[in-house]
Amino acid sequence: LDKLAYTEFQHEFEAHPPKAGFDAWMDMLGKRRICDLSTGKLPMAFALEAALFTNDFDGFAQRASKISSLVPCTANGIIRGNWWTVSGGCPDFSICESCHIGIIQANKLEPFFEPASREAEATIVCSFCVASPRFKQYMTNFIQSFDTGIFYPFTDFVIKFAGVQACAGIKSREKTKWWGYPEALFCENCYLSFVANTPLGSELTF
Repeated sequence: LDKLAYTEFQHEFEAHPPKAGFDAWMDMLGKRRICDLSTGKLPMAFALEAALFTNDFDGFAQRASKISSLVPCTANGIIRGNWWTVSGGCPDFSICESCHIGIIQANKLEPFFEPASREAEATIVCSFCVASPRFKQYMTNFIQSFDTGIFYPFTDFVIKFAGVQACAGIKSREKTKWWGYPEALFCENCYLSFVANTPLGSELTF
């Protein structure tokens, strides 16, 4: 109801009433269902929004079918998947096939991305997964670039920060890069975010 009612697609779907009696009991034993338009399933959500904007239900149906057949984009990561990254390459930024179909292809943004070679047996968490450490920053910059039609701010952010560990806050971190002085140290993330482009950025002791 939240995503489809009162849209151009509302009549493209039909209800499947629950089974009754013994059939219902058998069905319940072997199946658990999760809504494909629930919060957090970004590939499907982006694909639907793009299709509603262009009134292209067939395009959405094809993408939804493909996304549903793939390993889901979750915090568990993906092994032996197909990956994409920003054009020009970035080894620490990886988009899974579901997100590429639902987010990139659906919005015709393929020119800004390219296929990426990743270690086949490695478990990789997609950079657009909500569990990715920089998910909020990536998505904020991505949506800004998408809305303005100027894509290089997003690409620049990815290339600058993808290989940098997020700030650990009050937690300690060993064997890493630090900037500043003994009395005032800050991590690489904070150096790049708040200090590097200031007049004193180049004067700090490494």
